[in-house]
Amino acid sequence: MEDVLMTQQQQTDSYVQATNSIHLVDGEKGGVGKSLFCRVLLEYCITKGLSDCIEFVESDLSNPDVGKIYFTDEEGVKHYIEAEFTNEDKKRSSADIVFELAAKKSVIVNLPSNIYSSVTAWFDRNKILTLAKEKNVQICKWFVCNGGNSSIEKFKESVNDEKIKDITHIFVRNQVIFDDWTIIEKDKDLAEILARENVFQMDFPQFSFEERNRVDAGQLTFSKALAEGSGFGILSKQRIKNFLNATYAGLDKLNLLP
Repeated sequence: MEDVLMTQQQQTDSYVQATNSIHLVDGEKGGVGKSLFCRVLLEYCITKGLSDCIEFVESDLSNPDVGKIYFTDEEGVKHYIEAEFTNEDKKRSSADIVFELAAKKSVIVNLPSNIYSSVTAWFDRNKILTLAKEKNVQICKWFVCNGGNSSIEKFKESVNDEKIKDITHIFVRNQVIFDDWTIIEKDKDLAEILARENVFQMDFPQFSFEERNRVDAGQLTFSKALAEGSGFGILSKQRIKNFLNATYAGLDKLNLLP
């Protein structure tokens, strides 16, 4: 385990922070915890005082829950940018705003499920990897995995795809859903992939069902859940803080955000 941690630290230390970065929050399958993880990423940026350094793009247009919770005011006015990754000729340029924004700030993109082919096609036809090198933009894909075989196979497919092979992948082990990650030790192909220089790992720690359910049902940011008068008790708030702090510790170690 120490060797694995040292390798992870060496990878992090060798990471050169680009001028700006694009953070694609992915999971490919529905129900893997992608939206929850994206909300924690945004909460992290707010807590760390990075709000002015990032733009948020909602591309899950069928269920824009992250945009609704974090960037929609009480009157229902949206304060976020929408983009669609699609292969339809008339809409192909919709996702271009992601790279345009990255010329000025780092960008967090909430991706919908089942979008892999459209995203990789956007990379390929626009030569995004070449352009990113020219513009000094780092591209990261945070792949939230629920431990299921199909989820792991989708991660492998993404990492091995020639169209996006040079982007930084982060394998996010969602312990909220699945807590027996010894599967990594049993999957030699996955272990080999995770040892690559441009692949990182982090744990998305367990989060108690009661608090998770109440935060989701109330469409609350974590800051609102922790605020005075939110209706959450002392210990309930402490469980939320413990969850956030554990996740933040993982994000701090990676040091991939602005």
